[in-house]
Amino acid sequence: MPANPFEPPQTADLDRSAPPVQAPLAVSEEALGELIATAPAARWLTRLISLSIAVGLIEAAAVMTGHWSMGVKAGRLLSTAVGTGIATLFLIVLRRLATATERLRTGDTGARAEALAAQASYFKILGILALIAAGLLILGAGAGYLVGRMAAGR
Repeated sequence: MPANPFEPPQTADLDRSAPPVQAPLAVSEEALGELIATAPAARWLTRLISLSIAVGLIEAAAVMTGHWSMGVKAGRLLSTAVGTGIATLFLIVLRRLATATERLRTGDTGARAEALAAQASYFKILGILALIAAGLLILGAGAGYLVGRMAAGR
C-alpha cells in the first residue's frame, strides 16, 4: 500500500517507466492517395514562393538605390523583411511536404509520418499567422476608431 492513500495509481504511461508503444501509423489508402496527389501542387508552390521572394528582394534593392525618402525606404525594407520571413517559413514546410509526398509517390511507405507531420506544420503556421493577422486587424481598427474620436473632439 502506498504511503499516501490519496495518491493516484501509477500507470505505465504516466510514470514513464515503460517505453512507449510504437504503434504503426494507420492511414487509409484513399487518404494516402490524396496525400500523394498534393506532390505536384507542393512543388509548384515552392517554386512560386521562391520566385516571389526573389522578386521582392530585387524590388527592395531597387527602392533602396532609388531617390525615395528615408521613410519610404525604411517602410519598404521592413515590409520586405516581414514578407520574406513569412514566405521562408512556408517555403521550408512546403519543401518538406513536397519531398515526403514525392517519396510516397515512389512507393516509400516510411514517408507517411513525414508527410503528415509536414502537412500539420503547414496548417499550424497558417493558423498562427491568421491569429496574428486578426489581432493586428483588431488593433488597427481600434486605433483607427480612437484617432477618429479624437479628431472629432468627442
